Amino acid sequence: MNTWGASTYGDPCRECGFDWATPFDEAVLLVARLPVSFGRLLAGASGDERRPDLAWSVGAYVSHVADNLRIWAERLVGVVDGGPLEVAGYDENELASARRYDTIPLQAAQWSLGRSVEDWLHAVKNSSRSSGIIVHPARGTLSLADVVLSNAHDALHHLRDIETTLAGVTRQLTSEVHRDPDARRTRSVRGGEPPGYATSRRSVTRVVWRVQRPQFSPHASWTSVTMRRWQRFRTSSRRDLSYYDGAVSTTLTH
Repeated sequence: MNTWGASTYGDPCRECGFDWATPFDEAVLLVARLPVSFGRLLAGASGDERRPDLAWSVGAYVSHVADNLRIWAERLVGVVDGGPLEVAGYDENELASARRYDTIPLQAAQWSLGRSVEDWLHAVKNSSRSSGIIVHPARGTLSLADVVLSNAHDALHHLRDIETTLAGVTRQLTSEVHRDPDARRTRSVRGGEPPGYATSRRSVTRVVWRVQRPQFSPHASWTSVTMRRWQRFRTSSRRDLSYYDGAVSTTLTH
């Protein structure tokens, strides 16, 4: 197994808790479930929300995950169809600038993510678990399992970035309401808050419901919540993958 991911991010990942020993089939299912996971988390969001310590907005992270999956799917298909094993890297920030992530509506970014996941699943299904199928300029020789783990980690990592960003918006709204309980002013979408919410106690409750969800304990770490939800998902989600055609359980810098 290629050790680039573990040596770069830690094992488990220092920020998102991703376990690099995650079984292949589970990592594939995690990616397959991304449109649902992102959709639930982004309910009520505008896409303009951001954290002061991160360069990208919520919507930009969705666009990045979609583009990254599409690029890796293209690489896999190229190798399967007899192309060279060597692939070129890409600069994610330059791609974000060229694509103007900040101008892509959140709904369009989510649509793109769904299409990218389908293409990625198709590419993985038609690849094989040979010992080395891609040679990356920064990461070295990568097997299909290495690619799947890397792609799953990238998506999970940025899902956490989005979750913490939206949680920060909720805390900000809650703090403002506590300072001014009678406030009824509507906040600007461009200001980074969910659209249509007034800064009142009732509106903050609605934001907390949408962003944190009833099943998320405020005292539980993001990793533990994710892993509990993942355990419930592992068996139930297989029926949602009819387009993957059962291939999940067969031998089978960015």
